[in-house]
Formats: sequence, C-alpha cells, structure tokens
Amino acid sequence: MAARQALTQGDLYQLICSYQVGVFLDVRPRFCAFHNFVTYEDASDEDEEAEYVVADGFVTSASHLVHNTSGQDAIGASDLGLAVDDGPDDRFPLHLAIAEGAKDDALRILACRPDLASEEAIDVAILHNHLALAHCLIAAKKLWPGLACRSILSGSSRLEKVGTSLVYSVVAHDAPALLDFLVAYQDIQKWPADLLKHAIQHNASVLASVLYASDPSLADARTLDAAAAKGYLTLVQQLDATGIECSTKAMDQAARHGFLDVVRFLHEHRTEGCSDAALRGASEAGRLDVVRFLVDHRTEGDLSAAFVAAAKAGRVRVVEYLGGVRDGCVHLQTTRDTRFGLVTSVLATGGVDVLLYLSRYDRIYHLPRDCDDISSLLTSRDPVAAVRYIVERGVQWKATWMDEACGIGHWDLVQFFYKHSPAGCTTNALTNAVASGHLDIAAFLMDHCDENGSADALTTAVETDNVRMLECLWHRYPKHRGKHLLYTARSSGRQACIAFLRLRYEDDDDASDSESAPL
Repeated sequence: MAARQALTQGDLYQLICSYQVGVFLDVRPRFCAFHNFVTYEDASDEDEEAEYVVADGFVTSASHLVHNTSGQDAIGASDLGLAVDDGPDDRFPLHLAIAEGAKDDALRILACRPDLASEEAIDVAILHNHLALAHCLIAAKKLWPGLACRSILSGSSRLEKVGTSLVYSVVAHDAPALLDFLVAYQDIQKWPADLLKHAIQHNASVLASVLYASDPSLADARTLDAAAAKGYLTLVQQLDATGIECSTKAMDQAARHGFLDVVRFLHEHRTEGCSDAALRGASEAGRLDVVRFLVDHRTEGDLSAAFVAAAKAGRVRVVEYLGGVRDGCVHLQTTRDTRFGLVTSVLATGGVDVLLYLSRYDRIYHLPRDCDDISSLLTSRDPVAAVRYIVERGVQWKATWMDEACGIGHWDLVQFFYKHSPAGCTTNALTNAVASGHLDIAAFLMDHCDENGSADALTTAVETDNVRMLECLWHRYPKHRGKHLLYTARSSGRQACIAFLRLRYEDDDDASDSESAPL
C-alpha cells in the first residue's frame, strides 16, 4: 500500500527512478545488439585502429560505416569517436545512435545511462553532419554534465577523428555550414598548417578556396600543382592571382585527369608550361578534348609516344585522332619486337577497336612468326581471342604456350590449345598444373596429352604436399614411383605425403626391392 502511494506521486516517482540503474525498454535493443552481435578487436599494429566486428544479424541505418576487413564486417572505432587503442567502449550504442542521426534514441540513452555522456558524443554528431542533433546535445550539457567532459585525451592518436582532429574530418565533408558550426563550437582561431593540403587531398574544392581566402599562408610551393591535378579551377585562379609558383606538373596532371579548363588557364596565364607527360598522360587516359588542345597549342610531347600510350590503353578515339594528325604516328620508326610489343599490349587490355584500326596497317604492324613469350596475352581479359588474333596473322604455335596456360589454370584456354594447336604441349604442362594445384587440368592432361608422365610431376606433387594430386599420379604412372619421393617428403616436412608414401611402400612389392635405404 505504501509503495503504491509512493509510486503514484509524480515528483517522488521521478526522484526514486533517478537512483535506478538500467536501460529503458525502447532503447534496450541497441544494447542487446551491442552485446550479442558486436565484438571488439584490437589493432594489429600502430598504423591501424581498433575495430568493432559486427556479426550477421547486426543492423544499422549508417551502413556506410560498416566496411569489410579480412572477410568480416566491422566499424572503425574512430568513426564513432571511440578510443582507437584503449579496449572496448560501452559508449558504442549511444555513439552509433548519434552517427545514425537517431535523435530520440540518443536522448533516451542519455536519460537512462548518463554515465555514457561525454564531449565526444557532440563531436560524433558534428563528424556525421547532424547539426540539429549537435545543437541539442550542446544545449543538454546542464542536464547531463558529462557532455562537457572529454573521455579521450585529444591528440593521443593520429587515427582519431574527434577532438582536435575533428576539423580535418569536417573539412572532408566540404560543407561550409558545418565548418562554420565547428569554428564557433571549438572557438578555432587559427587553421592547422596542413589543413589546405588536407582539403585538396580529400576533394573538398569549395572549402579549399574558403581556407585559402581566409589564410593565404596555408599555401606552399606545391599547392598549385596539387590544385591543378584535382581540377580546382577557382583555387588555381586564386593561387595564380597571389603569385604562388608551380611546376610543369600542374599542367601535366591536369591534362592527364582531363581538366581542360585548368589546362587552358595555365596555358594562357602561366609560363611554366608542361612536359611530354601532359600529352602522353592525356592520351593514355583517353582525354580527347585535352589531347586536341595540346596538339593545337603546345609544342611539348611526342606524337608517336602519345599514340603508343593511347593504343596500349585501348583509347581508340585518341588513336584515330593522332593517327590522322600525322601519318608518322602510325608509321612508327620501331623494331619488329617493339611493334609486336605494342600489339600484344593492346591485346592484353582488350582493345579490340584499336586492333581493328591497326589492322589497316598490317604491313607495318606485322607480327613476328617466331614468338615464345606471350605471357601478357595469356593473362589478358580474353586470352583465347588474343591468341587467335596473333596466329591468324602468321605467328607460329608453340608448345610452351599450352604449358604456361596449364600453370595459369585457365580451363578454356587449355581446351583451346588442345583443339587448335598443332604444337601440343611438353611434359612441363603436367608439372605446371601440378605445381599450381589445378587437379582438373592435370587429370585432363593425363587422359588426353601425357601418356608417359614425368618424374618431375610426382616430385612437384610431394613438394607442394598435394596428396590428391600425388594419388592420381601414383596410380597413373607407376614407372615414376620411387623411394626418392619419400625422402623428398621427409626433407621438406610434407607430412600428408609422408603418410601416403609410407602406406604405399608397405604394400608395394615392386618398389620394396628397388632401393635398400632404411625407412
């Protein structure tokens, strides 16, 4: 009766509850998920941060925070404003709610677990651009004083994203309003010396211009080069207006990345010029508009080198343009091997359209009839098409090609060689397949290509401790058996093969008398 009277009095009930320890029912699932589906994992070295590994069944609306590391999903401690190297942190449920922008859940957690409050909670709201929630948490400092206290020693780790490091995280958002909020909140009086460089590196073009306008001392001799490489025309113009120096890398990198407006500005307003890397890089990247501009307005660069770079990269529109600019681009003064290298490089990148263009000049881009090394073709996007292309143009088949294909383990390529190559393969084909562990290809070779086998194949199976492969070879090629295999297994510590061979020699009368060395 007394308990009922106490609990029905509002003020008294709230006073009693203030001494209770527990979690409200509506936010309990967040704590259950933390305890049931989240495991803390220490950093493996000083260059990495601790992570919270999340198991199947864990759900968060902030899915962008979950990344896959070594086959398992995890959330980095720094993304939640938690200690990056100081053990598991009970603030995980609160900080995740804040990172999600779940204002109601965050406030409910603070109401029942005020011990989880810290200044990092406000930082996390800012870090993830939840300004309304950040305002709310700042206003709640009187209600939960812990929000005014920092739990992590600011600057204790360069991997942190909160505290004094928060300004770098905010700049990466490239949101001026967010930066203004942070400046007022942290009372920032001077920018860190490397903040402009950080903004450029993290694609914050708007804030990069804002930062430089507010403090020109942030720029150095490499700033204009970096801004040009990112295509930040406004910043490039600002830097040029204040006399910041640059190098040929500015136009080189702007050209490679296709920033024609930056290339044109540098051409018209700067004297540093560019190097041959500008035309070559733009050609390789397929930046046709930039290539046209450089050919028309600049003298740097070699057209033939640009043509080769574009062809190797499969940039057919650039190849056609350069081929039409100067006939010498196509009629390169190169050796037979150099021309073959160009064609094979194009094949390796799958540039079929470029090959069709080059085929107009077969007398120039003829292929050598004798070619042993086609490794780049065998590992290309479509090796069957690449090999077919060169043999149709007179290159002679080689047995070593199929040998290498067996080692690569490309089933379709092996079948292609078996059906079409008159050169066949050598015993190295089986040895290569065994060495790389491709049992299906080894079995195919034993059935169709290699009746005699080789002792090297069995030895290789032992050296790689591949018992399944050894068993197939053992039964197929009894003439290559020998106790030397057991000695090889023992000397290399191949336990599985040791067990297999000991058992077989006990039952193999043919081999028991061949050697007298003790087992």
